This record gives sequence, C-alpha cells and structure tokens, in this order.
Amino acid sequence: DYYASRGLGDVYKRQLYMISSGKAKAVVTYAAAIMQLFPARELFSGLGLRLKKRKEEDFAAIPDRLVKAGYRRVLQVDGSGQFAVRGDILDISPPSLPVGTGIRVEFFGDEADTIKKFDYFTQLSTEEIDEADICPNTFVTVGEADLSKIKGNADAIRADIEQKLSKADNSLSFIYPLLPHSTFSEFVKMPYICLLYTSDAADE
Repeated sequence: DYYASRGLGDVYKRQLYMISSGKAKAVVTYAAAIMQLFPARELFSGLGLRLKKRKEEDFAAIPDRLVKAGYRRVLQVDGSGQFAVRGDILDISPPSLPVGTGIRVEFFGDEADTIKKFDYFTQLSTEEIDEADICPNTFVTVGEADLSKIKGNADAIRADIEQKLSKADNSLSFIYPLLPHSTFSEFVKMPYICLLYTSDAADE
C-alpha cells in the first residue's frame, strides 16, 4: 500500500473516514494516490463510530463493532488501535490521534455521559470534549454478500490463498484485491485537485 509503505497508514485511515463520512469538503492529492484501490465507501464509513455527549449508543454492541473495525480488545489501552471496557467506561485509541492519546467515554446505560481525551501512558484524563469520531482501524471491508461471493468462488481461489497463507503474517491484506473496492473518483464523490511532481521531489 502506498501510504502504509511510507508509515502513513494511520493518517490514511483518518483521511478516508473523513471523506467517506461526508466531513471533508474537498480533496487535494497526487497521481500515486489516485492509482490505489480504495475500500468500498459505504462499508468503510459504516465501520466508523461517532460518539456524542448525551447521545445514546448500544453500549453492549460497541465491542463487537470495534473488533469488526479492526480494533484489538485489551485489559488496558497502552497503544494505538486498542480499546478496553471497564464497567461502564470505554477507553479507545483511534489511529488518527497523536501517540499517547486516547478517548475515554463514560456511559450511563446507553447514553454517553462524558467524553474525554486521556493520556494512555499515565491513564489520566486531559481534556473534556463534546464528541469523538472513531475512524476504522482497517482497510479490509467485507459485507455479508461479499463473504458469500468469496465462499462461492473458493475452489477457484483456494490454491492461491493457500500459497499466500503459508507465507503471510496475521494480516489479511493479501486478500485485499479479492474484496469490493472503489476507484478514487467513486470514493471521494467530490471535487479534487491532483498535484503532479517528479520522483526526485517525492523523496525530499
């Protein structure tokens, strides 16, 4: 992946979520980015979670939603892409936030009572906020129909997948080309500017 290979995977997830959720109004990008495959827009946007103070969410369903969005459940958040549930408190560290920063939400039933930023190194709250956008922590988007399609074509793709599985780590990125994608224009659905530059300029 173009962004991940440059250590920008977390920034990329945040940008895609801002675009797919309608919060971004325009996009400035360049040719190498446009050539990439993008997650299916609706599926990717649906993996995000927007928490607002005094707004109700199905608290019991949040852990499963976060796991599907690529987050890892832990006992105590101490890194990016993790979440923890302690009683009626949800701690989560979206990849879009600076290193060391997480979101702490205290629920009263299904209502978000307070939302705060916290330092996951000290576990101390630092700032109270009114809402938090939790972007997906994955580029792999799979709907039920897509799973059925993949299973239906299993005989045709099994040999290739088995070969890659024998070498793969825990990532599912090797099946990315098999999943539904959007082109750049289909994903952004808004005006964009493409900046062109030479390979020498890109390395500066």
